[in-house]
Amino acid sequence: MLRWTAPLWGPTIIGLFAFALPARGDFIDHFATTGDVGQMKVPRRGSAPVLVIPVIIDDEPFETPFTTEQAFLAQLRQFYAPAASGGNSFAGYYGLASQGRYEPQPVVVAPVHFPTCPVLGGYAGCRIPRDGGLSSGDLRGAVDLLRDTIRYIDEILACAKLGPGGGRRCTSGGGVVFTDYDHSGPAGMADHFADGVILVSNGPFPGITLPVKWLAENAILRLTLPPLPTFSYDGVTVGAVAISGRTNARPVSQISIHEFGHLLGFADLYNERQTTTDLPYSVMGGWQYMAAAPLHDPFSRGMIGWANIQEVSGSQTYVLRPAREGGPVLKLGTGDEYFLAEYRTGAPDLDADLTIPGGVLLERVRLSKLPAPDPGRFLRTLSNCVNCSAWDPLVMIEEADGRYDLQTGGPVDDAADLFLTADAIGPSTDTSPRSATHPIFSTNRLSGAPTGTSLRVLEVHSNYAVVAAEAPVLGDLCADLNRQLCRELSCSAGLCGDRVPPPVLDAGAPDLGVVVDAGAEDAGFAPDAQQPPDAGAVDAGSLDAAALLDVGVVAADAAAAPDAGSIASTDAAEATDGTAQGGADAGVTDSSLESDSGAAAAEPAAEGCGCQSTRAPESPALLALCLLAWAVRVLSPAYRRASVGPAAALRRPRIGARLS
Repeated sequence: MLRWTAPLWGPTIIGLFAFALPARGDFIDHFATTGDVGQMKVPRRGSAPVLVIPVIIDDEPFETPFTTEQAFLAQLRQFYAPAASGGNSFAGYYGLASQGRYEPQPVVVAPVHFPTCPVLGGYAGCRIPRDGGLSSGDLRGAVDLLRDTIRYIDEILACAKLGPGGGRRCTSGGGVVFTDYDHSGPAGMADHFADGVILVSNGPFPGITLPVKWLAENAILRLTLPPLPTFSYDGVTVGAVAISGRTNARPVSQISIHEFGHLLGFADLYNERQTTTDLPYSVMGGWQYMAAAPLHDPFSRGMIGWANIQEVSGSQTYVLRPAREGGPVLKLGTGDEYFLAEYRTGAPDLDADLTIPGGVLLERVRLSKLPAPDPGRFLRTLSNCVNCSAWDPLVMIEEADGRYDLQTGGPVDDAADLFLTADAIGPSTDTSPRSATHPIFSTNRLSGAPTGTSLRVLEVHSNYAVVAAEAPVLGDLCADLNRQLCRELSCSAGLCGDRVPPPVLDAGAPDLGVVVDAGAEDAGFAPDAQQPPDAGAVDAGSLDAAALLDVGVVAADAAAAPDAGSIASTDAAEATDGTAQGGADAGVTDSSLESDSGAAAAEPAAEGCGCQSTRAPESPALLALCLLAWAVRVLSPAYRRASVGPAAALRRPRIGARLS
């Protein structure tokens, strides 16, 4: 959504900003709460209309290859077609990502034209300098910029409804009835909140999502910047808007897939501070917009209720279909730190930037880093992003080669980061905490405590993978799943998911529930292996068909899984392949586990504003300026295009610098 580098917000500041709102969930809390659809999030299940408003700035060019307004609008209508399938369309992407649980119905309405981009805070052409003038001491300009931006978004929405006239500067538009976009509240009916609003423009706007209602309703801003709009149209409130503009020739429509994720509730999972490589394999992470979007990572899809998650208990062998086809996510471990594994494959319309046909993705999750669902907490999430600490993140990719290149700003290497045939990870006898100076490769907690979990990939094929997984034996297979990941889905026999048929099924995929000979390991990837493993050895009476329906458990016999000791890391130096000498994260100290405050050297975000401290500014004026520092930085394309960290030059060369 934006780039942010300095920790500005303390708990007191957040409390002061939030007091104008009743107690409820928060914007981009990554589903720390799920009961705030409408107020802070758009619907995420069922069919819901999404309003798409083209904003045409007459004196601005269009992006290549859509160099005319006609071509630009034709591409938008194709991309946002409500019945489109496949990852190269908005509805198709979210249908695949949710496995049919969420079916957005985008509607591209008549464009709203402006002769030129209105002056915003004294800046013409929507070309806003970094910090909106705060760094140069232009506090008045920063105040005007935030006020004008909020009012301009309201003007666009009013033009979409009413058209020109009444002091509105647009020259076209009108006809939108906002009640047509309020169908799917928490009870599956209208709730007086819009189900999703996207602004797409040929103007040089950044890709960004703004909680406009929260900003306009905030008590301090209302005192500082009166009057502010209500963002209510036809009795329907627009809580937030996703904005995609022309920036560095990135496809405007593609950017909206990421930005709409914020309307749903996802936080950014890239590193705002640029001290590590942005999280790969996630549309909310290091995707650069040029290739077809990747899926959300397994944790994100689990939190929103879009993944079929299987709790591993004891030693099991599983057949994993590709994630895009509804393949299961294996959960190894319980409590506040665990692992999620799934089989990811590349295709022209989804995960298109994979450089290998596929591999098993292993993600470490640490719930202690999940944002709190308190009103206004998103400001702290932005300034202290959840994945900004190399060795203390919300989610991190466990790299199969054990080098931790991603944690030290190295390039993404799919063949080394994803688990292929014979790759394995398990517990270690080294129980010292993991850190930049001690990057031990194991399934131990980051604190060093063993988890009793392990994973070995037995086979990798073009349309399925076979893995052996081990985790502590559980008495209740659904207890931990119900605590976080199965809150809106049913759980049966350790499977969280309502088994919605996937939109795309590969007829060549193996039947789930067949027994696999664990000794028949391939030497590597076998793209021509289309036949499923031999099903003759399965004892139908010994398997629970309901539990196997979407999961792919193939052997409950502990002997079928590899011995945990055989994949334990016994030598830290060998397991990490010299990572400690490969360059440490500049922000990691010698402490055993990095803290938020020590993750990176803070860049002054609002010089002269007094917001660098985690203590609240004593003056209400300074308090308001802290919010202005956030808002104007968010609105600055120059800031959002900057590559300010060591990781920027080390990302995949086929992708550009990330934008938002």
